[in-house]
Amino acid sequence: MWLKRVIELIKLLKDYNLEELETRNWFRSIKIVRRARIKRTVVPVQAQKTENQTYPTWHNQTEKKEESDKGFLVITSPMVGTFYRVESSEAGPLVKIGDRVEADKTVVCIIEAMKLMNPIESKVTGTIIKVLVENKKPVDFGMPLFKVKPD
Repeated sequence: MWLKRVIELIKLLKDYNLEELETRNWFRSIKIVRRARIKRTVVPVQAQKTENQTYPTWHNQTEKKEESDKGFLVITSPMVGTFYRVESSEAGPLVKIGDRVEADKTVVCIIEAMKLMNPIESKVTGTIIKVLVENKKPVDFGMPLFKVKPD
């Protein structure tokens, strides 16, 4: 019976030109992934920035902050993941604008990476001036999360 179901799923994968298909029931789960055969070609990479090349939004904001926000510190993301300002849906934010944070003592947010919730402590001491990322948004390594006025 189970083998018959697997054959049906493979047929669906081919018929609808799907790359991945997953099904589950109480006792079993199966995931079928089809990898396309890709011809790899080597394309020379230009070392200089072209006019059409864009950077992520936070990259451009970082450059502007360095020019306009001298004297302020930035708490950055130590990993790639999903940014959470709250510990649970019932709780309020871990830190708000105007809150004082201490280096290596105050948890400012949680970043979920690979289904693990990682509490992120402040690496600077000061007062939160601005939250730079929305709750439940993806973050990248080194991405600015909070702007802090040092004490």
